[in-house]
Amino acid sequence: MTAPATIINFLEREVTVRELTMGQVITLLRSADEAEPISVDLLLDLPVAGAIIMAATGLTIKDLENATPTEAQKLLDEVIRLNPHYAAAAKRLKEEMQRMLSAMSPETLSNLVAGSSSAAATGSGIGRSVGS
Repeated sequence: MTAPATIINFLEREVTVRELTMGQVITLLRSADEAEPISVDLLLDLPVAGAIIMAATGLTIKDLENATPTEAQKLLDEVIRLNPHYAAAAKRLKEEMQRMLSAMSPETLSNLVAGSSSAAATGSGIGRSVGS
């Protein structure tokens, strides 16, 4: 059985937007806490928005960066229409992360940010396997 798909016009070309499999959605959600935010994620209000757009369309990050925010949002809206379970789960994940951050004391949050900065500088941190 073929997953539902639609063809939309994006950056003067036809792009096929597909429904993702449950496995693809789970992989995207699991990677959300480890993924480096990309420029597209900062402009669209959905965790790992760029990743789901690329997975559902086959577009590259360069394709997305060449779009206006309005064009990218229209594309994301179509991706969400075909993948509503991903969108709902991503929003729940974002809300839970915000709830957890707001429950932290300023000192804990400061230590977390400082630790994240030093981990990024050394290449270590969450998601890095032991012995690598």
